[in-house]
Amino acid sequence: MHNNQQEDTQPVRSVQDEGIPAPPRILLWGTIGLFLLTILGGIAGLYIFRNVLTTPQQFRVVTIVP
Repeated sequence: MHNNQQEDTQPVRSVQDEGIPAPPRILLWGTIGLFLLTILGGIAGLYIFRNVLTTPQQFRVVTIVP
């Protein structure tokens, strides 16, 4: 009768402490997406202000927004 522990040829590797685990990958992509959305929103806002709004509407926006 053989002992299974003696026939085990796979080495037993110790688990090393790797410190703090990385945050989820979705958090990275969410941050990048939010950053891009902010930039695109700013560009769209400028385009709308300059090309869509009439002069009186632009004046009203400038006086309301500090």
